[in-house]
Amino acid sequence: MKRFLIALATGTVLACSSCGGGATDPAPEKEISGQAIYENNCTSCHGHDGKKGMMNAPDLSATSMDADSIRIIVTNGKGVMAPFSSLLSEEEIRAVAQYVKSLKGK
Repeated sequence: MKRFLIALATGTVLACSSCGGGATDPAPEKEISGQAIYENNCTSCHGHDGKKGMMNAPDLSATSMDADSIRIIVTNGKGVMAPFSSLLSEEEIRAVAQYVKSLKGK
């Protein structure tokens, strides 16, 4: 009788765990913040407002480039600016490019 109860209890646990009732939802995707990425990676040369110009960095608040051109430079680098393709995902680079566009005229 004892073995029957153990088998019954074990079967019930296995059945419940396989039905998906105890499964947790996957973690929601974290929103990518172009501003946060910019502040962590770009402000030392470009400044918080894009105007710093350290090591001849261009004034990003005056750029006439579109977001795709900015994305290409962030991805591949330019001049003394290192490429970020190995440090940031494509989505993060796009977010940074959009954020840089928002600095125009500030």
